[in-house]
Amino acid sequence: MAQTVVLRNFDFVNFTDKGRERDKNEDYQAYFDTLNGHVFVVCDGMGGHMGGEVASEMAVEAVGEFFNTRYYKNPFLAVENAIIFANQKVYNHAINNPDCYNMGTTIVLVLIRDNRVFYAHVGDSRLYIFKKNKLKLLTRDHSYVNKLVDEKKITQKEALNHPLRNEITKALGLFPNIEPEVANSAFIPNEGDILLLCSDGLNTMLDDQIIEKILSGKEAIEDKAAKLIQSALDNGGTDNVSVQLIRFHNVSRIYEPVEKKEFAYKIFSLFNLKFGFTAFLSIIVFFIILILFTDNDENHQEEEIPILISKGYISGNTGKLIIYPYQLKENDSLKEIAEKFNVNLEFLKSLNPNINPNDKGKHLKIPIRAIYTVQGAEDLDLVCKRYNISLVELMRANDFCSISVPVGKELIIPLSEK
Repeated sequence: MAQTVVLRNFDFVNFTDKGRERDKNEDYQAYFDTLNGHVFVVCDGMGGHMGGEVASEMAVEAVGEFFNTRYYKNPFLAVENAIIFANQKVYNHAINNPDCYNMGTTIVLVLIRDNRVFYAHVGDSRLYIFKKNKLKLLTRDHSYVNKLVDEKKITQKEALNHPLRNEITKALGLFPNIEPEVANSAFIPNEGDILLLCSDGLNTMLDDQIIEKILSGKEAIEDKAAKLIQSALDNGGTDNVSVQLIRFHNVSRIYEPVEKKEFAYKIFSLFNLKFGFTAFLSIIVFFIILILFTDNDENHQEEEIPILISKGYISGNTGKLIIYPYQLKENDSLKEIAEKFNVNLEFLKSLNPNINPNDKGKHLKIPIRAIYTVQGAEDLDLVCKRYNISLVELMRANDFCSISVPVGKELIIPLSEK
């Protein structure tokens, strides 16, 4: 059982139970507040003397580690690679520990960033969205029975009671490589929408109509989650059952989905259709030039800042800035950090309203000019001239006191004092 956690745009709750027939709970679930966004994950482990509970917990913790290590600009790749990283952790542990041989786990993963929902999964743990009093399944079970349904050998109704309905075709930890199924588009949920992540211990005990009816109730979100668990137990509870509910609020705008693969194709097709082949080629040339003359930084987030300049928070800088995730260390103070990166103290506080300087290990949003990778034994004065900063500013921001910097080292380019 867990207490409801309320954040600015959503509240959520986690519930789990070992069920009526299992001796232990091999499900594992968690929420992580990371520098990449809000991460929710549910895993359902299986295999070995103690392998199932080890696999699920290890996979969840690996996901948290992945998203807290660095910032990933492409969230679609981030959710995919987080699952690949978790698979490597589980697989390596299994082959080196006989008690955990052949262990594995399913996974369903949600990343909420910039109010958008990105998701991926492996196995038969599920993600649903409850929207306008209707329940919709967003994931597709990687199971033998679902394969039969896809091949039209059995119906959905026959699948519910099929003797092999619990046999999955894909799981983490069984092989060194895994190909997660990643949603092709992200979406911004509307006011009152609810996301449901669950292990199969829920949906094998309750059909979608019952889940929909429970979520349609007037109860608080924690009561809905408790009712889902109890109903699964009342219907037999033959497996561990885990539920995460995320309810959205304070959502003021509706956006079109962000496409992962088809977006560029649609744009080029539109121009080609409306303006002809010459215009189509012009657009391609434009994008090539844009790519060539734009810094390709995949690890940090850019934000438009003209309003900040007009308010006097930032001087001497125009265009876009990068938001750098600075990890708080012991005895850090906001004043010293602001001086270190040439950031206005009040602006720094406004960017991080909920961060306490004593929160060691948490990440502070710091506006910087760029991340520069040292290419060779070059004079750092040239780097300083390029970005119009002093050598002292560069050294202070990067905590080094020698002008001999190794090739490949990434240097933070702070805001200019000028």
